[in-house]
Amino acid sequence: MALKMPSTLSDIKSLANIINKYQDDHNVAVLFGFMSLYLFLQTFAIPGTLMLSILSGALFPVSSALILVTCCSTAGASMCYALSEYLARDLVIQWFPDKLKLFQKQIESNKGNMFFYLLFLRLTPFLPNWFLNLAAPVINIQFAHFAGATCIGLIPANVIYIQMG
Repeated sequence: MALKMPSTLSDIKSLANIINKYQDDHNVAVLFGFMSLYLFLQTFAIPGTLMLSILSGALFPVSSALILVTCCSTAGASMCYALSEYLARDLVIQWFPDKLKLFQKQIESNKGNMFFYLLFLRLTPFLPNWFLNLAAPVINIQFAHFAGATCIGLIPANVIYIQMG
């Protein structure tokens, strides 16, 4: 069986069965590998963290999986924010000029309640999380608001994904 990123629930179940056998003797390695992969994908805005969130429900107890996925998603989004702020600002502006202008207008109109607006964006599917992670530093959203809203706002979706595993 070739190792690949799962793309269906059936793939996740098969992968979970394989990893569970390995996890019995190498729990720390599985935990470290899971965290490393999750952070890598989230930091570089690569699709796949949804499937990893589901997989976490099959690998770890629900409460542990929720803490793990919430920490990894918040840390990964924060690293994506930093990457965008310090290294990729010009690329983000070049690739998404119209979306950034529209998002900037929305941010300006919600400046007085920024945390709650960002929380709303995390709780709803109106704006892709990867775009918010990349755009936030470019349009000068404070990191504290970004990180807090990310941590709290992703919990409901994480609970659903983990339960699927």
